[in-house]
Amino acid sequence: MSRFSLDESQQAVANLHYADCRVVIAGPGTGKTTTSVALLEKLDSSVPNPEDHSVLYISFSRSAIQAAFSSTEHMIDSLDISVDQRTVDSLALEIVNEFEPRTEHLPDFEARIKRATFYLQEHGSDLTYDICHVIVDEAQDISGCRREFLCELMRQAPDDCGLTIFADPAQSIYSFLDTADEYSEQRSIDESWIEFIDELSSIRQIEIIHLRGQYRAQNERLKSIFSHLESARSIEGYLDNRLALDELQSEIPAINLKHLSKMVDSWHGSTALLTSGNAEALQIFQILRNEGIEVEIVLKSELCPCLPSWLGEWAILSDSRSASFSSDQFRKFSRKLPNFQEEDALSLGIHLDSSSELYWNDISKQAAKLVHTPHKRTLSSGFTISTIHQSKGLEYDNVLIYDPEALVTPSKRSDSSLEMLFVAISRARRRLLAVLPSESIEKVYTKFGRWIIPTFRRHSPKAIYIDSQDIRNDKLFGGRDGQLVLTKVDAQSKLSFRLLDLDQEVPIYRCYIDNQHVALTTEEFGKTVKRLTNSTSANWPLLGPVPVQGTESSINFLVDEGRPFLIPRPLGFASISFSNRKGY
Repeated sequence: MSRFSLDESQQAVANLHYADCRVVIAGPGTGKTTTSVALLEKLDSSVPNPEDHSVLYISFSRSAIQAAFSSTEHMIDSLDISVDQRTVDSLALEIVNEFEPRTEHLPDFEARIKRATFYLQEHGSDLTYDICHVIVDEAQDISGCRREFLCELMRQAPDDCGLTIFADPAQSIYSFLDTADEYSEQRSIDESWIEFIDELSSIRQIEIIHLRGQYRAQNERLKSIFSHLESARSIEGYLDNRLALDELQSEIPAINLKHLSKMVDSWHGSTALLTSGNAEALQIFQILRNEGIEVEIVLKSELCPCLPSWLGEWAILSDSRSASFSSDQFRKFSRKLPNFQEEDALSLGIHLDSSSELYWNDISKQAAKLVHTPHKRTLSSGFTISTIHQSKGLEYDNVLIYDPEALVTPSKRSDSSLEMLFVAISRARRRLLAVLPSESIEKVYTKFGRWIIPTFRRHSPKAIYIDSQDIRNDKLFGGRDGQLVLTKVDAQSKLSFRLLDLDQEVPIYRCYIDNQHVALTTEEFGKTVKRLTNSTSANWPLLGPVPVQGTESSINFLVDEGRPFLIPRPLGFASISFSNRKGY
């Protein structure tokens, strides 16, 4: 008997025979995680000799797997049956390496998937003999040759191997990842999903089950909205009623962007403002930060800090120039560091329960092995701006959607716009509002690989995008005074720019916070500015200030015994002008 309290639709999934095959349409807030863990528990108790079998759990991404099982890891570890958690790509890599050990370094993921499919066809029974059940999560985001790989896996699996696919085609917002190949031409979401179901049905007898509960919405209004969302989908789960979604979004109460701060301040819990694109999110972030509003923005992983800010803060605030420090010193000081995470410290070789001496050189060597600090999509308790894509899988007490009408307007919407609206609406737990389009949010274009806001005639930019990758991280600038300013960065902080030297081949800008020099822009950024503005040393452009999203630590491994230092993380659009150059 399951230790979970399941509703009728969840029981229909968890209590089926281990050899059954089914597609489970699991909409937002319907209790999918509880259902999948209850299913694993049932498999453990019903599969003959569970210690000799395994359940293969496959998902779109490693982060999706972590999100699904982070709270139930101990229960899963207690099962006799083995649960092998994989992404499609990692499973394909293991299969290919079984026959071609050196191919693990090949960067072509699509080719690797196809090779793995070939080896399944040739050696399938040798690879799948111990699998008693396959669970596929977030299947709506698995497409193209990866779907063909999964179908081949089920063809080669033992006859009594069951299959449970958890999916919500109405949340299929990654169709831009599809590539046209011999397996998959570009299809609409509903066509692609039906083709997948049809192919699975040709391999095994498939039953479609819908989870019907609702465990996210916390008031009657949102429960009604979630109910209307479900009415917009077909029996196969995809969205087939644009008018229902259009009517739903038109009834969402709307506010102006300029009135946002007063309302948000009075709300309790987590709040997210969701946009359809990064350019909108960045401009709204900049507008709100310029008003002094404490708001964070969810960034793509390559813009997340490589090293945590607390490392540089410790280096400057500990006020010690020695090559080492004691664990006891750091343990006491870490309590004063607001952004400190013990997990990050362990990844750098810093153990809080140790009594040993720690050397900056050793920490810098460990830091050199890190690609970036592990990026966790955690739920902020404050105010967050995010694209709809980045919000998938998360939920918030209060949700605001920027210009939802654009997602149902035929002339504006993309192939996955309806699904994006579905995802955005379904993130809310308590409150749902629309934000009316603002004239302050301008059209953004890409030129020479850089986002710009163009002038009216689009001959040259009036603003240029800048982020932390445009700041030099190989050297400390501004000395100790600059470092101390960086330890005090907050929502009101802005990074301003002053030309270093008018006679440079490309414009280089000193970066200031509160009139204190803290950083320098890169030569690559200067080359981009020169090319975009078609300027010369006689008229290098001036740049306006941008918000500082925070700080991060950097290390020059050849200087100062690898001692870390802080660098700012600007984020926004810097205005461009060619006047008032005196003093630069």
